[in-house]
Amino acid sequence: MLGMRIPFIFLISLSMAFLVSSCADQPAVSKKELHKNWTFQATGDTLWSEAQVPGTVHTDLLDLHKIEDPFYRLNEHDLQWIDKKDWVYQSQFPITEEVLEEPHIALLFDGIDTYGKVFLNDSLILETDNMFRNYEADVKPNLRLGENTLRIVLASPIKKSIEKYDA
Repeated sequence: MLGMRIPFIFLISLSMAFLVSSCADQPAVSKKELHKNWTFQATGDTLWSEAQVPGTVHTDLLDLHKIEDPFYRLNEHDLQWIDKKDWVYQSQFPITEEVLEEPHIALLFDGIDTYGKVFLNDSLILETDNMFRNYEADVKPNLRLGENTLRIVLASPIKKSIEKYDA
């Protein structure tokens, strides 16, 4: 294992929490996990592929047989293109009238790697710049009755780092 680099990964792990007040003194919290119905693509591609959330771009590409195992022999060298692209993850989920009546609704993110923009129904709700922290976004104003679309755009850390270095 000495000398082996761990490939860069994009990671998304999130849950949606509906924060409701059961009484004035003690708010109750109910949660709905948003780990299903995810698709992903490289920015600019037209084909969406099935994704696993939580997960990584590398494991999603590996599961779809679009790349070889990065830990086998020198395969990692052929996969350097992955962290130079921007990636988009997207999911749809339903919201009922009952949920919309709640006083507070937030999305909780347990990790978005690293430079991300999160959109709910095409409205920017969050920008991230650190994989090693949790994020919370108040989304009640952005939710609508019926289907809602959550989209996460993950910027290439290589391109972002070069931009920061040049600045």
